Amino acid sequence: MRLGSLELHNYRKFRDAKVEFPDGVVAIVGQNGAGKTTLLEAVSWALFGNESSVVRDGKEGVMSSGASPGDDCSVVLEFGLGGDWYRLARSMKGKGLKAEASLQVNGDLVANGEKAVSEAVRSRIGMDHKAFFISVFAKQKELNALADIKPAERKKLVLRMLGVDFLNDVVADVDKDAREAKSRSDQLQMLLRDQQGQEKIPVLQKQRADKVLERDRTAEGRDRMVLENVGTGKRASETRDLWEREEGRYRQDVALERRLTELRTVLTGRQERDGRLRVEIEGLKKLSESLPALEAGELDHQKVKVEVDRLVTIRERHLARQRTEGDLTRERQELSRLMMERVQIAQELSNLPDVEDQLAGVESGLEGIREAATAIVTQKRLVEADMERLRSNAAEAAEKAAEIERLGEDSNCPTCQRRMGDQYSNLIRRYQEDQRAAETSLTELAANLQALMGQKERNDRSKKAMEEKRRGMQERSDRKITLKQKESGALQAIMSKEERVQLLERQLAEMGPVEYDQTRHQGLQRRLVELEPAHLALNKAQVRMERLPLAIKEREENAVTISSDERKVQEVTSERTALGFQMKVLSERKREHDEARSADEQLTQNMIRAEGDLSRLTSELKGTEERLAELEGHAARHKELLVEQELLNRLSKVMKDFKENVISRVVPSLSATASDLLSQLTDGKYGGMRLDEEYEMFLYDQGEEHPLERFSGGESDLANLCLRLAISRMIMERSGSQMNFLVLDEIFGSQDQARKRNILETLGQLQKQFRQILLITHIEDVKDSVSAVLKVTENEDGSSAVALER
Repeated sequence: MRLGSLELHNYRKFRDAKVEFPDGVVAIVGQNGAGKTTLLEAVSWALFGNESSVVRDGKEGVMSSGASPGDDCSVVLEFGLGGDWYRLARSMKGKGLKAEASLQVNGDLVANGEKAVSEAVRSRIGMDHKAFFISVFAKQKELNALADIKPAERKKLVLRMLGVDFLNDVVADVDKDAREAKSRSDQLQMLLRDQQGQEKIPVLQKQRADKVLERDRTAEGRDRMVLENVGTGKRASETRDLWEREEGRYRQDVALERRLTELRTVLTGRQERDGRLRVEIEGLKKLSESLPALEAGELDHQKVKVEVDRLVTIRERHLARQRTEGDLTRERQELSRLMMERVQIAQELSNLPDVEDQLAGVESGLEGIREAATAIVTQKRLVEADMERLRSNAAEAAEKAAEIERLGEDSNCPTCQRRMGDQYSNLIRRYQEDQRAAETSLTELAANLQALMGQKERNDRSKKAMEEKRRGMQERSDRKITLKQKESGALQAIMSKEERVQLLERQLAEMGPVEYDQTRHQGLQRRLVELEPAHLALNKAQVRMERLPLAIKEREENAVTISSDERKVQEVTSERTALGFQMKVLSERKREHDEARSADEQLTQNMIRAEGDLSRLTSELKGTEERLAELEGHAARHKELLVEQELLNRLSKVMKDFKENVISRVVPSLSATASDLLSQLTDGKYGGMRLDEEYEMFLYDQGEEHPLERFSGGESDLANLCLRLAISRMIMERSGSQMNFLVLDEIFGSQDQARKRNILETLGQLQKQFRQILLITHIEDVKDSVSAVLKVTENEDGSSAVALER
């Protein structure tokens, strides 16, 4: 598998980015937190989606924090595999972060949908996300884990990384299945015997034979009762017909009686209504005699009401004029206050001087001081850099002079490897002169630095004084602006108030004088209240008198209906007498039917009981047969479980032997691969390394074997790196995967410059196995030792960008 390109949109810190992955050793550099590891995590997310080992903080953390609500997050990865070119797109959309994915091979769509694409990726690259991470990614924390844990725990970690530990699960599963088979066998053995230890199957076979005999006898009795039931059923049917005919006459008599009762009830109601109408008509005739007196009082009520309504209108005009006069008084007072406030603001403005020109001069002076401060700081940094360089030169010259003195006149020069001889004194003198020259220059630069510090101090005092002066001027200028704004606001308020006063004065002039007699108004209102009962009584009497002609008409119509109802009562009474129904005849017919039905029902119940017994016996027989079949099945299954248990015990022993064989072959392979890498990384200084049975590491130094604890931290990290790379190579060889790239995440750790160079050279040699080696590091000086550099930077808004430098 070779990476081609990667496009990111709203993925973590990357808003929009695209990167092409070249071949060779590619350094991914940038500050910590800029997003270097995120690039390779995006590759994993595109391949495997929201797996826990891929998504560190849940799928919500994948979406860029700067994305707008509803934006989508997407990654498009292009890569080559087995001669084919793949384009894999994966995204999450909407507020619910709905996952979508598609996979194209050579331009043809082969899978669509999150699950389908993930399954297709696993199938084509030959490993799941766990194996992918272990084989492709090598991280500093994994190297630390290999170095810090105990040997026994290191063994478990390595076997787990290689996927060998799954054999433990296989053996455990086989042992568990064997135990479960024995447990089920024991359970079935208990089911096949009763509490006394006797076999249940023979007992059930005897019960089945007894129930067959009882079922046959019950069936014969039921057949006899079926024949007897024919005669009893016929007698019950005949008596039911006679009883139902008499029952029909009874229902006719009841219907006639109900009809007669209804007619009599209606007739009584109409007669009672006739009496009420007569009383109502007499009362309305008496009420008509009192109408003239009520009508005379109504004229007085109308006159008083008209005068009260007129006075209400005058009162409203009077109140409106009073409100307008009050508003005018208040507006005039507010206008006076605003004019006094304007005078005060104008007086304060006249006392403030103009400071704008002075303020501009102060700003110009401040700008000059700032430029001088910037120049001083720049000069100070240059002097400090020169001093640091001179100190380094002096120390290097002193170190070289000391080394020459230590080697002596007869030794070889460390630079050209020739015998020093006469050049011995010249070399020492030259290095000492270089040291003195550097120290002299350092003294001069120190004096210059002191002078710059004095200039900076004087410049800072001038800046502080100038800023104080500017602050005072700015306060006076701000106060003047505020007063002008207040003066403008007061002027607008005065104009508004003057317009309001003029409007109120015009309204008063339009209203004119209003004369209102409150005492007369209140007296008329009391008189109107006194006349109100007579007014209401007249209205009520007039409404009631409208009822008189209607009541007379209703009584006449009711009299006609009463005569009709009396005729209907007489007709129904005659029809019931002609029917001549007698209750004792109905009772006799019902008794005869009940006796015949009781005899028939008794026989039917006996038949039902016999049928129930037959059904019960059949069901019990079926249950006995099912129980017998179940026990026979248990007996057969018991024999199968005994055979299965024996096979599982044999399989457990075979798997345990196989596990030990696999583990015994892992150590030599890892040792050989790791030894080759260590020898390359140390220029042959160490002859290799060996792993013992507990995965304790030993290094060969000058032909002798030493434990890893004897060596420095950098050498220990180097040995663990070699072991980790050997693990990745073994995983890929075992899986048959066509992985042509390797990711190394911050692996340098405590390595010195030489070791870093050796690691980079060895990585170049590893290109025979890995076409692309992606090296994630924050160390910038690796640029000259790699094939290409991917620079990851952080923008001002917090997002990240990536660019291929070469």
